[in-house]
Amino acid sequence: MKLQRMLVALLVSLNLLYACNGGKNKNESTNTDTASKRDSVTSATLNPTLCFAHYDGTKNQDTTILHLEIFENNVKGDLKWIPSEKDGRTGTIKGTKDGDLIKGIWTYMQEGQQDSLPVEFKLLKETILQKAYAIDPKTGRESLSDTSGFTIEFKEVPCVGL
Repeated sequence: MKLQRMLVALLVSLNLLYACNGGKNKNESTNTDTASKRDSVTSATLNPTLCFAHYDGTKNQDTTILHLEIFENNVKGDLKWIPSEKDGRTGTIKGTKDGDLIKGIWTYMQEGQQDSLPVEFKLLKETILQKAYAIDPKTGRESLSDTSGFTIEFKEVPCVGL
C-alpha cells in the first residue's frame, strides 16, 4: 500500500512538473516563450485562484473549504461546509471585491433544497476572514447584520484536489 501511494505521489509530482514546464524542453526557450511566461504571470496576478480551509469542532472534525477566483473586482468560487455528523452545504459564490473586502451571494444545496445566503470575506495575507451569521429573530434564518464581525478564520491551502 505504501508503494502504491509513493507511485501515485511520484506520478502527480511528475505531472505537475511537466505542466509547469509547459511540456517544453529547456533548450527550446525563446524570446516568445519569455514573453508568454510574462503574460501568464500577469494573467495569474489579475486572475488569482485562492483556496482556504477552516476546521471547527472540539476535534476539528468539521471542515469548510473555500475556493475563489478573482478577476479585477469580480469574484466567483465554491464554498463547501462539511460538518462531521450533519448534512452539509455545498454551493457557488458570485460577488465583487472592493479592496480587501469580498461581498457576494452563496447559492447552495442542503438536504436536496436550494437556498442562498449573503457572504462577506476580508482577504488578508495567507488567510481570509468570514463574517459570521446571526439568526434573524423575525424569520429564524441566518443573516449578516451590521454588527456581525469577521470572526471565522480560514487558512490558505493548496488548491490541488479542491
